[in-house]
Amino acid sequence: MASLSDAQTRLGPTALIVDAVAHAYGQILFSRSRLVGGLLMAATLLAPRAGIAGLLAILVATLAALLLRFDRVQVGEGFFGYNALLVALAGSMSFSGAPKSSALIFAAVLGSVFVTAAMRSALGAAFNLPALSLPFVGVFYLLGSAAPALGVKLVSAPSSSWLLVALPRSLTLYLE
Repeated sequence: MASLSDAQTRLGPTALIVDAVAHAYGQILFSRSRLVGGLLMAATLLAPRAGIAGLLAILVATLAALLLRFDRVQVGEGFFGYNALLVALAGSMSFSGAPKSSALIFAAVLGSVFVTAAMRSALGAAFNLPALSLPFVGVFYLLGSAAPALGVKLVSAPSSSWLLVALPRSLTLYLE
């Protein structure tokens, strides 16, 4: 029986990208299940702007990783896509949908591919540790720092008053 890595090296480009998308979503919960990935993708699409940004980010990151000739197995497992997904989800919910902010998020998504590759290599070689979501944290901090300097506006957080009504008063006071 062929292993998962053997199967992924034989996948065509379209099947590899579909696999990478499902696995990237699953990686958020440390899962290799395509079903978990599909469910998380559906959940993110409940907020259309974030969901579409996340899906596009994985596609861009996966294509970039393939064009840079990164290991196909790692690409198919979603290792380069999930940090890009996190950057796009956070960026799309933090910044306006203006073209300038979209371009900045796109640049951050591409940057996350390089940061992920560098951190996976450095942490793996030096300490035998995975990068996990450290690339997302670093790239998103840079994104958040660059945005005001480039005139990209933050969006205000949605009102959570409907949620506060359903909670006990002591918890409501804490959250306010």
